[in-house]
Amino acid sequence: MGSGAFAPGLPMLAVSVVRNEIARMPFFLEYHRRLGVGRFLVVDNASDDGTAEFLKRQDDVRLFHIDESYAEAQQGVTWLNRVLNQNAVGRWVLVVDADELFVFPMSEWASLADLAGYAEEQGADAIEAFLLDMYGEGQISETVLGGTASWFETCFLFDADTYRFPRNHPNYRLVPTAGGPRERLFWTGAERPTQSPLLGKVPFLKWRHGLAFESSTHIIDGLTPAPVTGALLHFKLVADMFARVEQEVTRKEHWRGAVEYSVYAEVLAANPGLSARCESSVRFTGTDQLVQLGLMQMPLGFPEAMRRRSAEGRQP
Repeated sequence: MGSGAFAPGLPMLAVSVVRNEIARMPFFLEYHRRLGVGRFLVVDNASDDGTAEFLKRQDDVRLFHIDESYAEAQQGVTWLNRVLNQNAVGRWVLVVDADELFVFPMSEWASLADLAGYAEEQGADAIEAFLLDMYGEGQISETVLGGTASWFETCFLFDADTYRFPRNHPNYRLVPTAGGPRERLFWTGAERPTQSPLLGKVPFLKWRHGLAFESSTHIIDGLTPAPVTGALLHFKLVADMFARVEQEVTRKEHWRGAVEYSVYAEVLAANPGLSARCESSVRFTGTDQLVQLGLMQMPLGFPEAMRRRSAEGRQP
């Protein structure tokens, strides 16, 4: 696999589809800027809370406004694939939702460019990751995100040992694909019309013609994953979950008529004081911790390769 993913003057790209995310956008953008994102391509699906107006004021954001059905666009992936094919062919790109923060081993100081360079040295064009749900120590209804304040000040806990790795999963081999607090809070002990959410994603990849996300950003074929993995710290278990769930159950724009959101609605209505904290909860301290717990993979030679790339300031 050739190099040259970062021609001089071309910024690292991130692509997102958002709707009514004004509370998350400031910290979301600042966090990923620190990882090295230089240009955000954001599809705004008819936000009415000031999200679009805020994004228009950001010099590093290119905004695409779409007032169409999210469901008819296969949960937004039709828009996503279009933006990627028009703007990201031949380049590494981070595909991330507004409630996700991407981490990988040593991402406290290493950049996305360093990670892309390592992947290309391994003959890979993708990084597997999984949704690691973050939460606070109190009730979900009292856990509030907003402004530029760090989300880690509010949601600093996660499950250390409730995630499960796949057995012959057709799309994932290196990351957990099930488990976590959403499964144990909303699915365990009840008969549901659908399985708990699939956690695997491929958020960082080198885009080319012929690639396409399918029906959701969880499924994409035709990629070679690197031996290192990442995580998408997922900040869904917060106070606005109640209003979002109610709205999405009514809109029915998510997968299978928002069946997942119907599950959330049932449990939240019965347990308005629900807390995600349990015996498996631990405080997040950094990416080394996720490696030590076996939730992220860091192969031999990775630390040295990243230090070398960072010291050289070289891009792939």
